[in-house]
Amino acid sequence: MRYILAIIIGYLMGNIAPSYFAGKLLGNIDIRNHGSGNAGATNVWRVLGTRPGIIVFILDVLKGFLAAMIGNLLGGQLGAALAGCAVIIGHDYPIFLHFKGGKGISTSFGVLLYLAPLVPLTALIIGIIIIYNTCYVSLASIVGVILAPILTALYRYPKQYVFVALLIMVLGLYRHKDNIKRLLNGTENKMQIKKRNYLK
Repeated sequence: MRYILAIIIGYLMGNIAPSYFAGKLLGNIDIRNHGSGNAGATNVWRVLGTRPGIIVFILDVLKGFLAAMIGNLLGGQLGAALAGCAVIIGHDYPIFLHFKGGKGISTSFGVLLYLAPLVPLTALIIGIIIIYNTCYVSLASIVGVILAPILTALYRYPKQYVFVALLIMVLGLYRHKDNIKRLLNGTENKMQIKKRNYLK
């Protein structure tokens, strides 16, 4: 029962979408109808500006971290792993937003920050280097999710956490399939910092 509860709590926490609320509060828009159409921190950054993007990123990371922590309190390592998987799925496919959510990178970062902190911190450093040299946030995210299970295994974290990292990789690559096509075609959008757009 405690594991089922961890899954339910994790999924419901994943349904909390700071990007959606940021769009409504700051621009009276549905963020999913603008920019890339993604309910995530990067799209908020593009559409609403740097500060809202950073705030949404922090909140998405926090919900992933807290979901894994609650899962651990309910059911130890397995509970943390289950809740971690559930919160990412809830973020990507939120029932309250008709299953149209984000790509789960920030939330996955938060989950791994609790489960296997060396993994997201290593991936973050590599990601910053990639973004600095290419301005492709999507490329940094793709490399990060590929590295997640590899680093989790190399750092000798529990097998349950390696499974979570594998799920992160599979979901992350699937959610970035269009970005991968654009990167291969050379048509992917580069990150540009906007001070304001819908913010008035």
